[in-house]
Amino acid sequence: MGAKCPSTGKVNYLCTTKQISYKMFKFLLVIILFFLLMAILLGFSFVRGLKNLIFGSSSRQQSYKSTRSQKQYQQKAQKEEAKIVRKLMEDAEYVDYEEVKD
Repeated sequence: MGAKCPSTGKVNYLCTTKQISYKMFKFLLVIILFFLLMAILLGFSFVRGLKNLIFGSSSRQQSYKSTRSQKQYQQKAQKEEAKIVRKLMEDAEYVDYEEVKD
């Protein structure tokens, strides 16, 4: 019914309860450490959220700046393209054509 005690080698109920209580203590310690880790991660997440709320999100600002510069670049490119097309249209000659019949 009981297990052999490692120190005495005899079957002992007290030794078995000590082994069980040690295993339960280790299990309880693992659970406590897990919840402590979760609480720390939750705390960091909360602090980060407050920082972003107060100071603004740095990733959003960088994204906004990047989008803004891309729009400016596209507008410049469109203006340059419009200038080139206008120049080509000014220099172009209109030619009448005739249909060629076979």
